[in-house]
Amino acid sequence: MRTKIISFDTANWAPSPLEFSKLMSLIPEADQTRIKRFHFINDQKRALATCLLIRILIKTLLPETELATIFIDRTEHGRPYLKHPPPPAGFDFNASHHGDYCIAIGCTGSRVGIDVMKVELNQSETVDSFLSTFQDFQVTPREWEVINQSTWGPNSSWARLHSFFRLWCLKESYTKALGLGLGLDFKTIEFEMLNPISWKDRDGSTSVSVIRSKGTHSLFSQVIENAVEVSVEGRIQKGWYFHVAYLDQHHPFCVAVESGAAIGRLAEVEAISHLDPSFFV
Repeated sequence: MRTKIISFDTANWAPSPLEFSKLMSLIPEADQTRIKRFHFINDQKRALATCLLIRILIKTLLPETELATIFIDRTEHGRPYLKHPPPPAGFDFNASHHGDYCIAIGCTGSRVGIDVMKVELNQSETVDSFLSTFQDFQVTPREWEVINQSTWGPNSSWARLHSFFRLWCLKESYTKALGLGLGLDFKTIEFEMLNPISWKDRDGSTSVSVIRSKGTHSLFSQVIENAVEVSVEGRIQKGWYFHVAYLDQHHPFCVAVESGAAIGRLAEVEAISHLDPSFFV
């Protein structure tokens, strides 16, 4: 079984109009139309980069696949899947983008889900006002207890915000792995950290070591928590494994996998340094 995660930092990515057009031409018209609906160029960049990361991932895990033949379709719940060429049994992938990052995961033997979030607030918001909008839905009373206990460090409010975003990544990654999208009420899903002390002093201050090589670098994200238990409507869901870490100090991400055999490689994220149109030809 092979599992791989790749990411791309769009913060300093400024493709020329010609380069952007060339990259857009490499994806199906339906995806081009969807991307063009975004009003802001940064949103278009993230969506395009995510489409391209998925193709890189498929080519990496299924090297016999010709890039030009890849056709990604979506389920009725909007989950992308490889329609052509027909993938081998057990192959799955998932992707996410938010803030500065796009990230994708692929696995040859397990259902997978992934989510990344940027911990940030609008200028008019405070941590309390932001969290209060979720007070009566999406988060269970026990999960709120855990969030409100995140008070260590120089800024306890910021610690609570990080705790909330990590939880949100967990819920998103799990429902995306299931392929349900918005079809599952988040408040029916409850996550419990079996070793919550491991969060202490790590909110927003995660150290990340980078090893650079030709064209890419492997970003070994510090493991924040992989002892996580999920319940749906009070029933523990056996056989699911979770990994929570940070891409940088402001971008937590979470991976959900259905096979324990896939969990060992989740601490390593390969960061793509650039998107070259010639790679996809």
